[in-house]
Amino acid sequence: MPRFSIAEGSTWLPASSRFGLDPIDFQDTYHFRIMRDFCSDPHMFMEEALRDDDD
Repeated sequence: MPRFSIAEGSTWLPASSRFGLDPIDFQDTYHFRIMRDFCSDPHMFMEEALRDDDD
């Protein structure tokens, strides 16, 4: 079984899709994007997260 190292620059992870498992770059994962968006602008992130779509 392959091992994954986040410290390595070319890290990829398996991501499930309708076709099975596909490799995805660590920086393209949902969790990484959420953390990046929050850290770059916490105020805007919270405004968007708490915005009511019905407005």
